[in-house]
Amino acid sequence: MDWTQIYLIGLVITFIEIMIAAVRENIFEGLTPMYNIVITFFALILWPIFNMMLLIMWIDKGETN
Repeated sequence: MDWTQIYLIGLVITFIEIMIAAVRENIFEGLTPMYNIVITFFALILWPIFNMMLLIMWIDKGETN
């Protein structure tokens, strides 16, 4: 697998999670706006980066073994 494929898989995972976050937004409607901002920040930015890191580690591990 080259980096283009890794990037595209990460992008697909990210879009799926953005859709999940949009659906779950109804749950957080009653909470304070600041809490909503924090959850949105985590869902849209930190979680995809975390996924990319896991994916890269998993693929590197597969290639070395």
